[in-house]
Amino acid sequence: GLNIWKEREHALDEARQRLGDLSMMQAEQMEQSLQTIDLVLNNVVEELGRSSDWESHPIHLHLQSSDAALPQIRAVAVVNADGDIINDSALFPATPVYLGDREHFAHLQAHPDDKSMYVSAPLKCRRDHEWTVALARSVSSKDGTFQGMVVARMQPKYFQENFQKIHTKIVFSCCSDGNENHNRAHSEAFYENLSLCDFFRNCSKYF
Repeated sequence: GLNIWKEREHALDEARQRLGDLSMMQAEQMEQSLQTIDLVLNNVVEELGRSSDWESHPIHLHLQSSDAALPQIRAVAVVNADGDIINDSALFPATPVYLGDREHFAHLQAHPDDKSMYVSAPLKCRRDHEWTVALARSVSSKDGTFQGMVVARMQPKYFQENFQKIHTKIVFSCCSDGNENHNRAHSEAFYENLSLCDFFRNCSKYF
């Protein structure tokens, strides 16, 4: 019994160490992914600044191109100052959907000078009723007037899959000897540490 307990504690310590390394690597990948989305959204904002018709087909094609560059994104849309989707990479012409009461729209509308990307809590998409995370950037005129926003829709499942990759790496890298106790211990360490992640804690109920 003592040997089993020691073996379990050793496995837990080993898993925590490996989890720390893998979590850091995965966090860096996640950060890079979000930075890429931010750059794409900023590019769309700049394109809108050069356009006199946000509902046009050329803008739709630009959104489609932006969407294609982001495999983790389901769609990219343009929302006007009234909160209505007026262009969407998913279809043309866009289906009118109201987002004026969403938290990301309200925040950007209240802070038109905020040039950072806003990441929402998980919410139900009004078009397909799937859970999604909204990543949005405001669009404002030269005098700072709020004109709308550009928003990308990402499924929370994308984050779950990234965390699952960590778990898989731990199991295969730490439990190659086929020891069931090791496997269980590493899994316990994984979920113990994962529960400390604020984003996962907030989103896990939607997976």
